[in-house]
Amino acid sequence: MIVKLREAQASEVLELTDLQAEALRTESEKFRIQVETDEVEESKADRPALELDYIAPGKYRIRAGNFVGVVVAGDITVMIQPKISFRHFAEIAAYSFDIPSSGRQSVELRDEDAFQVLVARWFLETVRHLIPNLLISDYMEVRDQLPTKRGRVHYLPTYRLWLRGQFVVDATFEEFSLDHALNRLLRRGLQIAAAIPNLGEDDRKLALRLLAAMAGVGEMRPSDLRVGTDRRSQHYETPLQLARCLIFGRGRAIDEGGRRSQTFLIATPSLIETGLRNMLSEHIRQCERKPRYQVVYPLGDARPDLIFRSSNFTKVGDVKYKLFDSWGDMRADLYQSVFFAAAYRTRESVILGFTTRKDADLSQVEVGDHRVSAILWDASDESDPKASSAVVVDKFRKWLTQSQGLGQSADAGVPVFQPAG
Repeated sequence: MIVKLREAQASEVLELTDLQAEALRTESEKFRIQVETDEVEESKADRPALELDYIAPGKYRIRAGNFVGVVVAGDITVMIQPKISFRHFAEIAAYSFDIPSSGRQSVELRDEDAFQVLVARWFLETVRHLIPNLLISDYMEVRDQLPTKRGRVHYLPTYRLWLRGQFVVDATFEEFSLDHALNRLLRRGLQIAAAIPNLGEDDRKLALRLLAAMAGVGEMRPSDLRVGTDRRSQHYETPLQLARCLIFGRGRAIDEGGRRSQTFLIATPSLIETGLRNMLSEHIRQCERKPRYQVVYPLGDARPDLIFRSSNFTKVGDVKYKLFDSWGDMRADLYQSVFFAAAYRTRESVILGFTTRKDADLSQVEVGDHRVSAILWDASDESDPKASSAVVVDKFRKWLTQSQGLGQSADAGVPVFQPAG
């Protein structure tokens, strides 16, 4: 059975056996995400990739979380597609992974069910520039039996070897080698990429060629997943992000009907937020790539997705991965936006969302002394993602140049927000 649905949406009522329902629950529990439920840190809820709503005996409704990808459980395959057109989703995701513009252009893919292939191609695009010339060697601790003393000698094992007539030294020493955690993660990513069934032949050959160039690197260890980069290995950052996506998203593989399938899921909220922030910071110098958050005592940090600072102003914004047509769809987001503006002692805030309507254009709203603007990304199927990106950047530039004088009368045509009741 194949079920197609969009993230954060529910399927039609399906007939499932108890075994099928349990298999889906078990598989989706492997992929959970911390979902923000309020405007301050630590206000989060743990959600699985899929939730099963019981309707009646043998009847269920599958509800997708904020993930895209494929869940394979027994004989059921659930395909979760993005809320927006896949081409627009891929454009933003490429910014999230810091793919250079040349790489973003070379990995365009329109198949909505092939996000794993897209991530694999992004990974190959970035790692090909590392191997072999920019791979880092490091000192690694090695234990071996040597003909002469070196490093730290293990005397009791050495004594036992001598008793058996083996006149060698059991010692632990450091060796300058390519076989360290960073390179093992890259190698594991290449192994997964090369095994993806739908990967193009040219990409598969590239993955195998890069693997051959890492012959001196061993198999990945569980502890390697915790390793980070430093100043010396900063150029590993993006390839490692993508390698981890492939490793964590791989799930378990099964054979069904002679066809190999995999569970592969990517959590979308942080992916979209990071991608849009990186896109804006690439074109607008006032946009902080790594935001400095404001403490709101005793709640914690107020964490808007976008912070714009200059010597003259501070403005804040929030990314909402939703489709909007009017302010009526954004009431809760409007409250949150005003909270962020108050936390940063600014009167200007913005909400960045998505729309599929060409004529959607939300006017500014004044809430007391605060003014909230809405900028919408045109995510309709017929629109070009790069054109939509350019329009969003242009609208942000215009918003940043607006007057700061908000204590006077409202501008003509700007609606004043009136709370219900």
